[in-house]
Amino acid sequence: MRLFAALVPPEQVLEAAESIAARAHRDIKQKGAWVTADRMHITLKFFGDEFRQDDCIRMTETAIARASAFTLRLVELGGFPASRLKRVLFLKPEENEELSGILQRLSDPMHPIDQPHLTIARFNQPVELPRVKFEPIEWNVDKVTLINSLQFGADHKYVVVREWPLP
Repeated sequence: MRLFAALVPPEQVLEAAESIAARAHRDIKQKGAWVTADRMHITLKFFGDEFRQDDCIRMTETAIARASAFTLRLVELGGFPASRLKRVLFLKPEENEELSGILQRLSDPMHPIDQPHLTIARFNQPVELPRVKFEPIEWNVDKVTLINSLQFGADHKYVVVREWPLP
């Protein structure tokens, strides 16, 4: 199992993210893997196959026990690594206290949490970050989802293991 806890955006956020990705794609001539809407999410914690499913459920439940629904805004295009050229393009959320609290409760010294982000593309060769301006994309985050990433050769499929509503 390749499990991860995530925030899965609603349809209107996915449509807006796809539109921004299409604009970025026009400015990047290099081939890359552009993420489709059915795979877009913000990873809270990647558990991989290191933990049993029951442990992943318990850790996620513990991390969100004190959490409430919150508004999240995707505000800029960013990328990894932190150098001028990027291998991953993403939409970055603005700082959010509720999101930071969940991430902190899921973090551990052996597996620090990266910058929360919604990946839109990955490249084998680094590319320059395109300049794409957009209005912030906002949504009310009202659930956390545990997902199993299944891989069959080149095909990937996400299967929802469990969802927790945020009050």
